[in-house]
Amino acid sequence: MRRYLWLASILIAALAFVVPAVAQDMPVPDPVGLRPDAPPYAVRGDYTVGTRDFVIDPDGDESFNITVWYPAQAADESAEPATYDYGAGGVLPDPMNFIQGTALRDAAPDTNGAPYPLVVFSPGMGTSRMFTLYLLEHLASRGFIVIALDQVGTRLIDQITMEQADFADQVFLSQARRPLQVHLALNYAETLTAPNSVLAGMIDLDKIALGGYSAGGWTALAMAGGQIDLDYLRDWCAQGIYASVIVSTVCGRIAQGTLDAEEQRLMEVAGVEAQTGAMWSPITDSRVDAILALAPGGMLTFGEEGLQNVTVPTLILYGSADPMAIPEYNAQWTYDRLGSAHKGMVAFAAGGHMLFGQCNAAWTMNAPNFCLDSVWDVTRVHDLTNHFATAFLLDVLEGDADAAAALAPDAVAFPGITYEAAGF
Repeated sequence: MRRYLWLASILIAALAFVVPAVAQDMPVPDPVGLRPDAPPYAVRGDYTVGTRDFVIDPDGDESFNITVWYPAQAADESAEPATYDYGAGGVLPDPMNFIQGTALRDAAPDTNGAPYPLVVFSPGMGTSRMFTLYLLEHLASRGFIVIALDQVGTRLIDQITMEQADFADQVFLSQARRPLQVHLALNYAETLTAPNSVLAGMIDLDKIALGGYSAGGWTALAMAGGQIDLDYLRDWCAQGIYASVIVSTVCGRIAQGTLDAEEQRLMEVAGVEAQTGAMWSPITDSRVDAILALAPGGMLTFGEEGLQNVTVPTLILYGSADPMAIPEYNAQWTYDRLGSAHKGMVAFAAGGHMLFGQCNAAWTMNAPNFCLDSVWDVTRVHDLTNHFATAFLLDVLEGDADAAAALAPDAVAFPGITYEAAGF
């Protein structure tokens, strides 16, 4: 839990800084990748990228925002790339609340290659849906429809504005609420691609992957069949070892003697019928065909056996020195216990948890520990992430033989990368 408090202190301390103007963060990339040495699948795709924002259940009690990226028609030279909102306007200074992208706002869809596979992406705990913007835009340039959603209760704005105890309660409840919100986003994709809708005919609903960063990786795995087993943590928590923020919140309930009542509340929110102290029935969405997890956290809540029901192809990327989602109890734990015969694991040697996030210039200036890594050039990490993620999704959703070959163990040879795979 100390690491969660450290992160929160960085977020709050950053509010004291004021930067004079919105910095130009990420220029529109040239036809290669973010760096000249980008590997093949990190090279930007042939599609112009469009982006649009929507609100799911706008009149409901818990409406939430999503952003969609999609292949778009080429625009004239006067079109300007989108500036995105981190979602903390009025709390963060404007220079910290906006990030420059490369997609074109409300561009006309390119239907020539439609329908396109869908990737729904869940952000990390206390972050914005824009925190992996580089990846979301890149996948759209490669011929995917991408939806990133706010996870209400554990957004950046929630972590900044909530009392610590209230946010910790939302972290605990996120084990039920996050999958439900992703389920709603998947349903909304059906609305978006319906006849006469704004993206009519654009989405292939038979080819769907879930992606996620940190707690978003947990969310994706839960929706792919992961079974919660909080009782497993009763003995584990007694050791006093930190594993992740989600696990720490469960350990807190165990220490207080309130886990049974809290788990019952969690199951009611999730709509699961089970006995407290037993493994849950899976929260599975049958539409999910693949999982992409970046620095996943919270995996011990699935216990020793709860991930065996996850049989879809899965790719995990993580930093081997991650202090917030300890790999031994998260990324590596997951890979070793997955039921999938088609899986891969990419480790960035000595890398930390924030490798996969993208800050704007103001965030980087004011909270460098939140935005940078002590070992890796994060731009290099982003290129490698784009490469592995794109090749994986092209392989498992499109059956692309060249992409599959790029993920064969003998084809992966990048300095600082350790790679393990099965089924490639």
